[in-house]
Amino acid sequence: MTFILILCFDLLPAQENTVFNGSRHKIGFITGYGGKNVGQLINIGDNDNYYDYKVWLFQLQYYYTAWIKKKFSLELLFQPQYNITKFKNDYNLSEETTIGYEIGINIGLLARINTYDDFFSFYFFVSSGPQWNPVMPERQSSGFIFSNNIFFGMNIRIIKNLYFDIRPGFRHLSNLSLNLPNHGINNLVLSGGVFYVFRPEKK
Repeated sequence: MTFILILCFDLLPAQENTVFNGSRHKIGFITGYGGKNVGQLINIGDNDNYYDYKVWLFQLQYYYTAWIKKKFSLELLFQPQYNITKFKNDYNLSEETTIGYEIGINIGLLARINTYDDFFSFYFFVSSGPQWNPVMPERQSSGFIFSNNIFFGMNIRIIKNLYFDIRPGFRHLSNLSLNLPNHGINNLVLSGGVFYVFRPEKK
């Protein structure tokens, strides 16, 4: 569906502006929710999928455009974050839950395709970064951990320099087996937020 939309907008009259009029700096805020993992959604009957880990994400965002063409750009994305978690321990049939938190930063590479007059843009990014999780389920050791992410997203202009941001994606937590156990935690995530573009002054 995304590629159909891109194709439709590419058929509109060509514009002279580059992506975000050549701006290299953007800041924003995004929040999201991560629930069931992929195995749970497709009902894989594996003990490795019997865990419940929910996360509410609160992320600041800074984008730096490293390379830009008329309709395409590559950007570096920095995401300091504080997240709230709620989980049940593995193989525990009780309803007792634990509340925790995550503190960390993700650094990612983002590829963006611009469309008609900066009204829409579509993007894909991968990111990774260190986190501190003081409490975790039995399947995963607490403390230092890595968050690895793959997301697809879309931006829609609200007013001149302000954009709405929505992105579904996948997140994986593990610590490279630096501490055991290290069975990993997966979440499907849906996030939404806004960002502001610092456009260069017209000469």
